[in-house]
Amino acid sequence: MRRLAFLLLLLALAGRAAAQDSDVLVRVTADPAEGAVIGQRIRLFVDVLFPHDMPHPPKVTAPEFPGAQLFRFESQATTMNDRLEGRSYVGQRFEFALYPRRGGSLTLPAFVATLLDRAGNPVGSARSDPASVAVAVPPGIDPSQPVVASTDVSAEEQWTPDPAKPFVVGDALKRSMTRTALDVPGLALAALDPSAPDGVRAYADPPEIADSIDRGEVTGRRTDRVTYVFERPGTYRLPDTAQIWWDLDDGTARIAQEPGVEVVVQAAEAAAAGMPDAGDSRRPWLPIAGAVLVLLAAGALGYRYWTAAMSWWRRRREAREDGEPAVFRRLRRACRTGDAAATCRLLHAWLSCLPARPGPEPQVQGRGRADLASLYARLQQALFASRGETWTMEEGRALARILIACRRGLRSRERIRSSTLPDLNPGPMLLDPSRR
Repeated sequence: MRRLAFLLLLLALAGRAAAQDSDVLVRVTADPAEGAVIGQRIRLFVDVLFPHDMPHPPKVTAPEFPGAQLFRFESQATTMNDRLEGRSYVGQRFEFALYPRRGGSLTLPAFVATLLDRAGNPVGSARSDPASVAVAVPPGIDPSQPVVASTDVSAEEQWTPDPAKPFVVGDALKRSMTRTALDVPGLALAALDPSAPDGVRAYADPPEIADSIDRGEVTGRRTDRVTYVFERPGTYRLPDTAQIWWDLDDGTARIAQEPGVEVVVQAAEAAAAGMPDAGDSRRPWLPIAGAVLVLLAAGALGYRYWTAAMSWWRRRREAREDGEPAVFRRLRRACRTGDAAATCRLLHAWLSCLPARPGPEPQVQGRGRADLASLYARLQQALFASRGETWTMEEGRALARILIACRRGLRSRERIRSSTLPDLNPGPMLLDPSRR
């Protein structure tokens, strides 16, 4: 019984959903409904209406449309309410832009709306009834070519370099054509004709499409570029450009046209023969070349003196870093930190900075000299003895005090060199307590 009741409930819900899907209306209306011409934007409004309640906004897909271009510029649909045959409906309106590319009666395919439940899952679909739109071909318009119907179409052209200047064989001239149309996408505008007269080769770049949309109103912009390369000397007339369009305000055919140019191309030998001689005052590059040479000479001279100054400064800095004062400062820091290896290495480095020939004995007398020899022996034991001797921070500080007194005595008797000399091994003379 429970299974039967559950089955009946599912059938009831399915029937209710089917009934609900059948109650959903998909309505298509066109603006303008009549009197449209080829190339004109026709607004298609697709309304999906639910009786009383809309569980979730539906999705609408655009069908294939032979003989026309179909766009959707607005990504958001608008919520709407309507009342049909005494019944209230709520739903959403989707807007599409239709651009017919041929005249006659165009049959609109059915638009399909996917229905969703409150969780956003598909539960069914609904489709619109077929409809048709009548499209006219105005007089003076060739329907076999891209046709633009708008209220304003403009064109702008640029040449690089100036086409009035003389050219020689192998030179290139670049042409840029930009067209703008209201209520028409850039893809609907005709491509720039890349044809060129015999003796000129044309290379077309891919078009640059830059459409802008403001509150559903589109402004199409298309830029085409062609580069002309001249292969033979002569006088060439590059073609005009034209965009035929239908003025919706005046109901007349117009042409957005930019004229071509005439280019004179010389042979390379003739162009070289026509150059002014060395004394010709029409050579403005001569003073520029002289100024450049002066600047290069000044730069080379400045670089030479700069290099010499930097080398002198580097030698002075190295002398300061390797001289006796700098080495002794590093020795004092090593003594105070208790680093035995660094203390021994810097002690010998400092001793190598002392005069090569021993002068008068340092003023470290009596117990001070004995303490110096004892601390040096302890330092050697801490580094090289196998009995695990250690060098303490207190011993390092005591060594630093004795070395400061020893250095003070040396400086008072003769001048210490400021540059590093090879190791003369003066350590025994300074550290031997038997020398009185």
